[in-house]
Amino acid sequence: PGEPVPQMAPGKDPAAVHAERVARYGEAAAQRLAKADDEWADWQRRLAAARQEWQHLQAAAHLSDAQRRQEMARYVDQHFKSDEHLRVQALLKL
Repeated sequence: PGEPVPQMAPGKDPAAVHAERVARYGEAAAQRLAKADDEWADWQRRLAAARQEWQHLQAAAHLSDAQRRQEMARYVDQHFKSDEHLRVQALLKL
């Protein structure tokens, strides 16, 4: 109690992190933490892709500002759950 949860990070051995989590919290909790890690990595990947898409649309000279926003809204609808839309829009400053 009171100690930080062992986290995944670049260069860390996933098996070692999992083993430390199992030792501290048990197998079921370690599996839930691994699922949370996977969900966070997926969110980060999708958000990075959305940032790239927004940069691409902003550089598209043939699109008006309204068209750019419309295309980005379509992208967000296709790649994010409805309860994530507001967060994505805020993070991308749409």
